[in-house]
Amino acid sequence: MPTIEQVYIEASAPPSHAGAVAEVFRQAGFDADVQAAIESRGAGDVATWIIQVALKDTVEGFFLALGGAAFKVLVLDLFRARGGDRGQIDMGGPEYTRLILPTSLPEEALDALASIDWKDLEGGWLVWNTDRHEWVDHMRRDS
Repeated sequence: MPTIEQVYIEASAPPSHAGAVAEVFRQAGFDADVQAAIESRGAGDVATWIIQVALKDTVEGFFLALGGAAFKVLVLDLFRARGGDRGQIDMGGPEYTRLILPTSLPEEALDALASIDWKDLEGGWLVWNTDRHEWVDHMRRDS
């Protein structure tokens, strides 16, 4: 089973949110230390809340170990635990791959994670392209 190194939420989050996020991870089988430590970046912030997940394993390994259905349940449960419609989960591993999961993400995108070529996107900043209906590396110029 993959392991989670650390989970962070914004420092301004209500105290109950850290516990709610930790409980979602616990129900999924993970021991997650959730710290309210992310400081606001200013007036330009788009997300009203964020969950940053630092993985000890790769993002691919975390996804594959859980399986697509369990990963989808985890993400949707985390969205519900935080509430609101403008949040995001930012998941990253030691290979520098980042998976960005905003609350606006369609279920189609979560389902599509099962068919992406993780090796092709390793080290990338993975975001859902709504026009192309696919995961792309946001940092690559040809994406």
